[in-house]
Amino acid sequence: MCAQASATLIDSLLSGNTPIGIISSPSTITEFTMDILSHSIYEPLIGKLVMFKHVEGGIPKLVIAQVKNITAINRLVEDNAVKVILQSHGPLPNISGKDTKIAVLSLVSVYEEVEDENGQPFLVESTLNTPPSTDSLVYEVTQEVLEFLPIEDRFYLGTIYGGDLPIPFILKHYGEPAEGGWGEGFSFGIFGKSGSGKSVLAAMLILGFARHKNMGIIIFDTQGEFSRNAFMDKVGLDFQSLAREVKENRFEILSLDDIALESSRTFFKLLDKVGFFEDLGVLQFGKKIMLINDLVMNYGNRDPSQLEFNDVYAFIRAWVRKKYRQPEPVLKRMDVRIAMDKWNLVHSLFNKETRTSIKDLVEMFVNGYIIIIDLSRFPETLDALLQMPKEEVRAIVMREVLDAVISRANELYQDGILTNGLIVVEEAHNYVPSYFRISKEESIERRELLSLIKDRVKETRKYGIGWMFVTQSTVDFNKEVYRQLHNYIFMYGLSIGADVDNVKSVLGADLFELYKTFKDLKRTNRYQFIAMGPIVGLSSMGMAIAIECFSDINKFLEINNL
Repeated sequence: MCAQASATLIDSLLSGNTPIGIISSPSTITEFTMDILSHSIYEPLIGKLVMFKHVEGGIPKLVIAQVKNITAINRLVEDNAVKVILQSHGPLPNISGKDTKIAVLSLVSVYEEVEDENGQPFLVESTLNTPPSTDSLVYEVTQEVLEFLPIEDRFYLGTIYGGDLPIPFILKHYGEPAEGGWGEGFSFGIFGKSGSGKSVLAAMLILGFARHKNMGIIIFDTQGEFSRNAFMDKVGLDFQSLAREVKENRFEILSLDDIALESSRTFFKLLDKVGFFEDLGVLQFGKKIMLINDLVMNYGNRDPSQLEFNDVYAFIRAWVRKKYRQPEPVLKRMDVRIAMDKWNLVHSLFNKETRTSIKDLVEMFVNGYIIIIDLSRFPETLDALLQMPKEEVRAIVMREVLDAVISRANELYQDGILTNGLIVVEEAHNYVPSYFRISKEESIERRELLSLIKDRVKETRKYGIGWMFVTQSTVDFNKEVYRQLHNYIFMYGLSIGADVDNVKSVLGADLFELYKTFKDLKRTNRYQFIAMGPIVGLSSMGMAIAIECFSDINKFLEINNL
């Protein structure tokens, strides 16, 4: 972005502002010590965004950092003799209150001043290769300065933590760079305790991505918040209306009553979850797995909607005679009538005449639709018959959709086309866990889904597909997938227990101290988070930044022109 200013652009940006401190010692290239000037020692500076000029190799640079810790020092009152007097007489004139306050600053970004062909100065992203000088004056960052920074595709989620300065994020699509995209898919992890605002922040991010007409978004809505438009009651955010508007009505909400499943694997897996194979005498878990695998091998290329009960029933009877040493007891306990009722129920989920097929769903995704797959509720008759946790059925459906999406994305990639899409998984700890606390029999579908996601998260990046995992804890989330995330967002509630080490390893010890100052939403009515990764508009260097979401949703809508 070119600037209509003098050759000393950085000086002009800093001029007119009152310094709040001066760089002190020790400082490194990522962390700086600041002595707070006397007129600012009582100002609320924690979390604020600050800036200073640094000259490196003759090149002027603008360094932006965040105040992550403040320490008050008074060497006089640290003397043991003085402490005894203080304990007896209270504050002492000319000693008590004569404090020095020192702040620790965390590097956020660096910009250097260059000139265009006409000699006009502007800023470009840069790096810091030497620690700053101890004569560098430090100022609070202003809106004017933010406007000069070369940040593409700005989207605002809130203000700097502890202040009212709106902070830009970069929410480019995952299509071709020549069309304004990243050229690859980036993945998110949004972590925070229940009630910390994870889903609200996810909805805000999704709306940011939805501005891109050709970017498809699939939301696996396991809790029903997106399907019910629950954010309207929570914060006044009418997600569905906004999504329909920005997507020009390319928006669908589909439940299991609306989707026509297609995979024979899914068909036989769902039959298993309603007790179909037990009704036909096959009771042991191991035997059922063998039977399902053989059924999938035999009918794998067949359209489940065209399968006949009698044909499959005959196959199962023959299989029992072959696999059991004493098949007669199994054959005698077969209850064909009940099994047929369950067959008809599951079979109806594959009817393409009145439902949206998986193939059509995938094509909508590829063509820039937002598709909310409501997995919070099941058809009433299916719900009543389920003999396994609902998470198992959700995992089966998610697996079929993901298989179809990834297969189509690979086809497009072979033709040199990026899919340009985002896949959102709510309550991800249930489907991408660090480990399973229940038996294999009760979690086999989630285990298979986890295996698929672990294998594909990295691969789908080159297809132009990103992932957004929304979950309560870093500890309960799969470590292998956690390491493959590009953007980490930590909300309130991770500063105690086993989460501490995971969050601290990403943020560092001092920034974690800033994170620990976050307040419970119930006390402040403000969502607070620390973000780290490519979406942080001010940080091309991958540094983290602390943010407070807008307390007024109208401000969010206005500043983003939604």
